[in-house]
Amino acid sequence: ARISARTCKRYLAAWFPYLPADRVMRVASSRRADAPEYPLVIVEKVKGASRFAAISPEARRAGLEAGMTLADARARIPDLWVEEADPRADVELLDRIVEDCDRFSPVIMADAPDGVLLDITGCDHLLGGEAELRRAFSSRMRRAGLHVRTVIAGAPDTARALARHGRIAIVPPGGDAAAVRPLPIAAL
Repeated sequence: ARISARTCKRYLAAWFPYLPADRVMRVASSRRADAPEYPLVIVEKVKGASRFAAISPEARRAGLEAGMTLADARARIPDLWVEEADPRADVELLDRIVEDCDRFSPVIMADAPDGVLLDITGCDHLLGGEAELRRAFSSRMRRAGLHVRTVIAGAPDTARALARHGRIAIVPPGGDAAAVRPLPIAAL
């Protein structure tokens, strides 16, 4: 059966994999403070130990991962930029992102703790098609100092799973099942 793009629901999922680190970096740059040149890690106390709640891209490239203890990380990399986790501030940033998304769709949902989901059904023509809408959205987020991965698909869960675990940017109408088939079980 042929599926018409005009009758299909379409969703854009945006995942912000470094949202807490991006928030800290945005605050540092807004204060015109010189951010340390060390990898940024966000810590929280878990059973008496300081563990990474989040990390920056630089910390990931240095081999660090969320969940590591600060002590273990400092054994590998003594110089780290360490900030305390602030979940409330992360939620506030996500709320501001949701408010900013109304230029792309009238239907926006926070996908806490680090994503947003937009129902873009019928909205893509305003920006020249799905690819251009996705590009404009991603560019806007990057200009705001946010790392983002976006995917457009026919089902919200497909778009969300692919944004976090896939390599596809735009799933053609009717292609959701094939697009998620190669994903790991954790993605589903």
